[in-house]
Amino acid sequence: MPSNTQQTFRTHANYISAIRYVLSGGNLLNSKSSLELIASRVRDSGVLKSTKIYKADVAQVHHSLNNAWGVQALFKMGDMFIKEDDLVRLSNNWSIVQTYYILYYTTQALVISEGYSKPLTHPQVHRTYYLYWSKQPWLLSPWSISHDEDGFHNLPPGIFVDDSVHPWKRVEELTALSLFCKALRTTREELIKDGLTRRKQRIAKKEDKLLSRVRLTKKQKRETDVRIRPTMLINYLYRLKRKTNYEQSSMLAIGPENMYQLNEFRENLGFLIEANLLITEMITKKAVGVDTYYSWCKEWDKYKSPAMDIGPGNRMKIIGNL
Repeated sequence: MPSNTQQTFRTHANYISAIRYVLSGGNLLNSKSSLELIASRVRDSGVLKSTKIYKADVAQVHHSLNNAWGVQALFKMGDMFIKEDDLVRLSNNWSIVQTYYILYYTTQALVISEGYSKPLTHPQVHRTYYLYWSKQPWLLSPWSISHDEDGFHNLPPGIFVDDSVHPWKRVEELTALSLFCKALRTTREELIKDGLTRRKQRIAKKEDKLLSRVRLTKKQKRETDVRIRPTMLINYLYRLKRKTNYEQSSMLAIGPENMYQLNEFRENLGFLIEANLLITEMITKKAVGVDTYYSWCKEWDKYKSPAMDIGPGNRMKIIGNL
């Protein structure tokens, strides 16, 4: 019988696999063609046609994008230098942190390019991620899918989500989106649980009673449920970051049963990073102008190590001339 840590890892590894499946359209063997498919979805979605050159703080857009490129460089360095089983296990905790911060910085770049102020805290970034992505078309799944008290939103038309799907169910065409949606729902359930606990603590302090004696009414529970923000991809990754850093720090160290599971988990995160950078670069390139964006890419190539095949230049052929 697998240990609880192994079970937790298996659950989240399957969720990450499902995210990659949805991102790649099921093409798991050729990352380049999968990224090309994502680029075509971005073009077909109309998001580039609606993107305008705003009076944004271009320097701030560059700063956030540059941070995201730097975090990917750190991730890639792990691929180059970390090979031993024990080190890979330990490094995967940082891989989750790096993947989350890619979304953190790319969210900043996207909303600044629309003329908004730079979000600086995790809650602010999560809120602006929702405000930006929830208004985008369903073609940009899974970025655009959200879950709140009323259910799932922005799903592809004609798609049925099986919310009863077991988290260990094999990832395939009929299960991938349902597994991703389950990751969103369970993330929000954890936020609701935390919200109910905080409300009980406030009541206990106000009424000077033991926390165990506080009982919330149905109305109070419902109020807490409604107040919890919708959950999206960035919220799930933040949940995973918090879990691996604080609550269950051993999940990625001792949860995987073999090197295959370790490497597959890391490869899926790597693709998620590439995909998120690609779509952000396509949109910000249109927002800041081609000449400005190309100057950023040239600057990055000037300082990167020739031995490292990283950076926005690698995705330039896929992005093309917008």
